[in-house]
Amino acid sequence: MTELVTFGEAPMRPIRRGKIVSTFDPQTEERFRNAAAAYRETCKARPSANRCKVAFMVGATTFKVTVETMQSKAKRSDISKVRQQLMAFSRVVSNGKRRNSWKEIAKCFHVTHASVIYAHKRYGAAIARIISED
Repeated sequence: MTELVTFGEAPMRPIRRGKIVSTFDPQTEERFRNAAAAYRETCKARPSANRCKVAFMVGATTFKVTVETMQSKAKRSDISKVRQQLMAFSRVVSNGKRRNSWKEIAKCFHVTHASVIYAHKRYGAAIARIISED
């Protein structure tokens, strides 16, 4: 959706808003629930482990993708969607005292922190809703 922003009388360039995802298919929702449970279990077993790396590894294992694929610069839509979903998952699942920072997540995925913010805006609310249903 594009809306025209004006400043005084001169119109400025349109602001484009990304597509925000509000639902997933049942199989993907189940994967997120399983990943969240595995994340909590791993964090209990290894309290000193880096939470960002735990979320990254648990997510990659649950979604059956390799670490190399998630850290690559590939722009194929199927890879980038999963990468964005896992970045948002990493931020959402760590909600609490030891929340993963944008910078930490970006470092794990070899992207900029702006990419992580975009992914969270796009998928974060839907993932949070799925995880909170547990």
